[in-house]
Amino acid sequence: MSFFRFGPFGPFRGFKKNEWIPGDGDNQWSPLEEGGEVFDSRPVRPLKPKGLIPLGLIVGGVVLLLLVPWLFTELWWFRSVGFEEVFIRRILARAGLFALGFLVAALALWRSVGGRKVSSGLLAGVLLGALFKGVQLSSLWLTLLSGVLWSPLGVKDPLFGLDAGFYLFAMPALDGLLKWLWGLWALGVLGSLASMRLDGGLQGLHFRLLSLRWIPSLGLVLWTGSVALDVLSLVWAPGRVVYGASFADVKVRLPLMLLQGTVLAVSAVLLALGRVKPSVKLAKPMVVLFAGLWFLRAFLPGVIQQLVVRPNEFQMERPYIGAHVDMTLKAYGLQDVKTVQVDPAPKVGRADLTDRALKNIRLWDYEPLLTAYKQLQEIRSYYEFLGADVDRYPWEGGRMRQVMLAVRELDHRKLQSQTWVNRHLEFTHGYGLVMNYVNQVAPGGMPDLIIKDIPPSGGPVELKTPAVYYGEMNYPYALVRTKVREFDYPSGDSNVRSVYSGEGGVPVGSWIRRLAFALRFRDMELLFTQALTNDSKIMFNRNIIAMASRVAPFLVYDSDPYPVVHRGRLLWMLDGYLVSRYFPYSRPMDAPLGGGEVRLNYVRNSVKVTVDAFDGEIRFYGTGDPALEPYRRLFPGLFRSLSEMPGELKGHLRYPKDLFAVQAEAFRLYHMGDPNTFYNREDLWQISPPESRRPIRPNYVTMDMGDPGGEEFVLMLPFMPAGRNNLVGWMAARCDGEHYGELVVYKYPKRNLVFGPTQVEALIDQNPEISAQLSLWSQRGSDVIRGDLLVLPMGRSILYVQPVYLKAERGELPELKRVVLSSGGQVVWGETLQEAVGRLVGGERASSSTEDSPPGADGPRSDGGEVKNVLLRAREALKRSREALKLYDFAAYGRAMRDLEEALEEMSRYLSGGDGP
Repeated sequence: MSFFRFGPFGPFRGFKKNEWIPGDGDNQWSPLEEGGEVFDSRPVRPLKPKGLIPLGLIVGGVVLLLLVPWLFTELWWFRSVGFEEVFIRRILARAGLFALGFLVAALALWRSVGGRKVSSGLLAGVLLGALFKGVQLSSLWLTLLSGVLWSPLGVKDPLFGLDAGFYLFAMPALDGLLKWLWGLWALGVLGSLASMRLDGGLQGLHFRLLSLRWIPSLGLVLWTGSVALDVLSLVWAPGRVVYGASFADVKVRLPLMLLQGTVLAVSAVLLALGRVKPSVKLAKPMVVLFAGLWFLRAFLPGVIQQLVVRPNEFQMERPYIGAHVDMTLKAYGLQDVKTVQVDPAPKVGRADLTDRALKNIRLWDYEPLLTAYKQLQEIRSYYEFLGADVDRYPWEGGRMRQVMLAVRELDHRKLQSQTWVNRHLEFTHGYGLVMNYVNQVAPGGMPDLIIKDIPPSGGPVELKTPAVYYGEMNYPYALVRTKVREFDYPSGDSNVRSVYSGEGGVPVGSWIRRLAFALRFRDMELLFTQALTNDSKIMFNRNIIAMASRVAPFLVYDSDPYPVVHRGRLLWMLDGYLVSRYFPYSRPMDAPLGGGEVRLNYVRNSVKVTVDAFDGEIRFYGTGDPALEPYRRLFPGLFRSLSEMPGELKGHLRYPKDLFAVQAEAFRLYHMGDPNTFYNREDLWQISPPESRRPIRPNYVTMDMGDPGGEEFVLMLPFMPAGRNNLVGWMAARCDGEHYGELVVYKYPKRNLVFGPTQVEALIDQNPEISAQLSLWSQRGSDVIRGDLLVLPMGRSILYVQPVYLKAERGELPELKRVVLSSGGQVVWGETLQEAVGRLVGGERASSSTEDSPPGADGPRSDGGEVKNVLLRAREALKRSREALKLYDFAAYGRAMRDLEEALEEMSRYLSGGDGP
């Protein structure tokens, strides 16, 4: 019987001169005599390759039939969006690594089965194993290449002093490569076992296995590598207080791991060089030593933690707590948060409620507004608004005004006739958008649309190319410039049709291309249709997130792209994140990114992406994140500098909500920079208490942050202490100009009660007037919808704003019925924002703005505008008194008459020249 064979170091079919065989007595191993040989001379079944040829041809043909059309059509798509080089580099990288993995694995496995004539089954196993390892190595292309090209981030880990970039990129590459080698080692062992079994069984295996120097030595080398990675991985060691190496890890676990790695490395070298002869006597103490080290490494740190560290935990863990907090803040981009201590005023005054402050208070919540859009502006059943977004645009005087908008996309699933022509030739695109100012309301409680209808009209900007070929929908492929004119938009009883005039799409005029796309989409209509011409193009991969992911798959993309009208064209803006689980000493979390949960402990908004809704042109703008550098090197030309983005387009950049939510979740714990405070969790914050009506979410608002520039666009979120409901902090991410990306936190003192969102919700519920009216509406069968409670710092006070909508039982159209305001524990509401403001501040003199309010703005004006406000308040009070009488609600009637009397007295003072408005 031939001897057991192993691995990539050659066949061991027998032992010749200078090799070892069992001896007698104490000499358990002795050299063979000159020319001696131990082997089994049984004949090996000859290789019969004829049976493999048909199978190989069939498999190869199927692979080519599936792969070649996909490969060429994908190349054409990348060329159409301007990233052909990115695709070629990716294919070359994967092909190169596949070839390398296949060759290395094939050589190793071939040598492991004997390197001579073998059976056809064994040869097939070698080829399949090599193919598997080649594909496996190819799948690691991005991890391996980014690991080779990694660049420093300028942050050192506290334990080993290595740059964080090494952990983010090189460590995953080393881990993937080591696992690949372990897999190859295991396949080599299996191949040797299979070959030995075919050669006659297991006779003599128990002592011959021990004679092979390379079997245990290679395993020891790989084991040493695993221990080395385990040592470096201590920076991610989970603990009760610290995420990262703590006292027991550094003082006990690390020395044991270093000792274990040293023993393994020395053993591997001595065994490979033949300095140590394999023997049963040697094997027993080695097994005991390795088992003992493993046992100590597994259990001793835990014992030390319980008996030594726990009784003195804070003193022993203090330096590691500081490192953990510092590195976590850096990992989540929170190291430069600006903290402002606020000395709160009891209540907002009229001086805080300027025209400019009020004209951007958002009265429209996302869900009710989207429902209104659908009811008022979808026009046809096959159009769809997928989401409402917030942005800002200039109006008269150059000031920015906050707007909400949504794109009218085409939903092919709603086409009445689901024919191939309708899906791919005729109904190819959506059309236009709708837009409204956030604080304006049309008669009847509807949004006051400033861009509406088909074709779109009005508004502060002109949309010259309203056709939407690329969007948030998962579109089927579309064929344009065909003999069938595309449906553009409905007009009365007829339809307006068009021919695509843009640069998007892949040419599909030739028969070769038609065949390739027919095979890719498994759609023979593409091959035989008579509608195509030499100028025809095919548009596919039309979902904007999927498009960006196809070009740059190493980024995680925000789940909420938003539209921007720029120079007459509709662009989609999308945020791309670099995330990792390998930042040292940073606590991980399951973050809501990209529409799902991503496990991470490092995140950056590294890239801003724009996609042209008409042409499909994609541009990637790097934001200056050093972690993006490996991908810049890997794909030169993929990223533009953010300075290359047009200035007008920069004015529409938003701080992404997904990132802000992740940072806020981290900051509620890691704002405690003092190790003692952090250890005791003395100042832990929360965002949404369990008793909240619904989760508190970030909101975009326009407000004055105290800089000379005045109001600016920010993303904000309030904080409350854990277990309590008062307001303790307020966080904002600035979105405009040179301040983009700055994080500001207002901290409110613990000695003062500042009402929090949950408390204000309770005050609203307890208000007799509001509670009675809401109950009355509900009893009549209407749905009462309460919008987001906006938390707006005004001067040193807080103003809470909540819109209230009413939807009829059998209707789908919500109407804005009331605006609730609260400050300093006082709760009022009104049918308009200005009425609610008037009731909140009473007869205080207004702080007028130096500019005129825009037409239709829902806010108080100075001088004559104030007189109008008082008259409106009087009229509204009179109206409420009449409604109360009809319902026999004398309490509400008394409140309305009291408001009417106050308004009349205020008007009387004004007419007499007193301290009126």
